[in-house]
This record gives sequence, C-alpha cells and structure tokens, in this order.
Amino acid sequence: MSSREYELIGFSDETHDSFDFLVYSVGYERRSRYVASQFSKQANKILAFVFPDCHELSFDENLKYAQEIGAFPFYEHLDLRAVFSEADSELNTLKGKRILVDVSSMSRTVLSVLLSQLLDDDFFAGADIAFVYAVAKFSEPASFEYDFLDFAPIPEFSGWTASPEKPMAMVLGLGYEADHAVGAVEYLDPSATFCFFPKGTDHRFVDAVKKSNEPLLDQIKPSRIINYSVLDPLHTFSLLSSIMHSLLETARFVLVPMGPKIFVALCLVCQRVHGDEVSVWRASGHSRDSLKDVDAEGPITGFWVRRGVF
Repeated sequence: MSSREYELIGFSDETHDSFDFLVYSVGYERRSRYVASQFSKQANKILAFVFPDCHELSFDENLKYAQEIGAFPFYEHLDLRAVFSEADSELNTLKGKRILVDVSSMSRTVLSVLLSQLLDDDFFAGADIAFVYAVAKFSEPASFEYDFLDFAPIPEFSGWTASPEKPMAMVLGLGYEADHAVGAVEYLDPSATFCFFPKGTDHRFVDAVKKSNEPLLDQIKPSRIINYSVLDPLHTFSLLSSIMHSLLETARFVLVPMGPKIFVALCLVCQRVHGDEVSVWRASGHSRDSLKDVDAEGPITGFWVRRGVF
C-alpha cells in the first residue's frame, strides 16, 4: 500500500477477465484500436476519446471500428465524471468498478487530464483502474527532430515545492527524442540526473534509443542510468519510488517522461503518490509533419491502481 491513497498491483493474465468500462483513444495510429480489439468483449461499456484533429493515416479505419463495437464517443470535452454519467445514466459512483484505460496512443496532454481525474475525483474513489499499453512494432527514429513546441510543467501534475532552495534532481525518460532530452537537461540544469532507459521486446529499439542518446548518456554517471523493462511497469515504479525515497528529504524532483507512454503514466502516478515536491514536465516537438502510423507488436503491459475510500 502506498503512503497515500493508491495501491499499485501488477496487470497479469488473471486480472483482465472482465471490466465495467474500457477507455481508449481513436487516433491516427493503427495501434490505437489494438487494446480495444483484445478487450472489447470483456467490457460492459466502451468509451472512446476521438482525436479532434490529425484525422490522417489510420484514423478513418479506427473511427469505423469504434462505431462497430458500439463505443460511446467523447471529444475535446474531457470532464470524465460527465462522460461516464452520460454513458451510463444510472451510475452514481465508480466504487467497486473495474476500469481499463489504454494509454498507448493518447497524447501526454490528454493522458494527464484524464489520469488526474481518475486519481483525484471522489467519483472514482474505490475503483480499480488498469492503465495498459500495447507495445509498438519497431520503427526507425525520424531522421530529424523538431524544436521544442512545448516544454513546461504539466498543469495537473506541476507540484508546488515548499523548499525552492533545495537542489533539483531530474528523472529523464529516454526515447527517440534525443535533442529534447539534452535540451531538458540544459534548460533545468539539475544537480543530479537519472536517465531511465527502456528495454523492449525488440533489440533494434534498444539499439536505436542508445544510438540516439549517446551524447547525453556519455555525460551521465553509469550508476544513474537505470534500465527498465517496458513489460514490467510495477518494477519500474519501484525503481522510481526508490530514488524518490532516497532523495526527497534533500532534493526536489522534476520528472520528464519521454519514451513509451506507460512510463508517462507511471511518472504521473508517482507524482500523486509522493506529493508536491515532485513535478512532471512535458517536452514535445510534435508536428503534423512528423506523424507516422504505428502498429502493435502484440504484448500488452500495464498496472492496476486501486483507489482507497476515505
């Protein structure tokens, strides 16, 4: 049990036999419908966040699939209490309900808004919420990288330190966004930087992340490069929490989760568990010119958050 009101539990074959709600996104990646295709029959109701733009690549096919499985669509209006209540008019509370949330193709902005409500709103107290991620098939990094379009604290997870004089420690999630990772370090100039390096199911992904981030990794102490398995998010959370516990008395933390979206979800939950001395920032150079279709490799990984009732 966490020190606050959230208990994290592993997502295993024995824990996904049925759900009250499935929440996923209808986007431009083929992958965005993969989890729904695996679990739609186990869910009593399906809620689909439809991208308001980027209606390209596989978007039309994904929207058609959402209609075929009877998903309840919602759009830029991200009031989850209202969405759940509209989808089920007899719903008064989510206590005791099981909710599956697919983060695979959600933007960091949408993910943070939805997750903040799921973790904070009393409407969801007592619910069991699974955050899951479909591992993508390998694709080569883009040959170029866009400048920062958005580098700032995520509003719902920005924290509020009571000790601004404390030195800053940074946890940086690595992915293909190498220039953004270097830029984050240069901009925030932390006293200590911990790089979380994702290990997936395809060695080509590991090699590509390593090659992309070589200039940064050469500057980081080897003891502060933490390898984590994309398929074992519960262990990754333990690694994050261990760093928090060891330094929170003497430092304030900034988490910059790039790379796989399951790591983004873990960092957001970590901020809620460890409190306002932890801040989560987003670093994005996303542009329509950089859109590419991504398919799912097959493995689905995730973790449960059990919300306490007070």
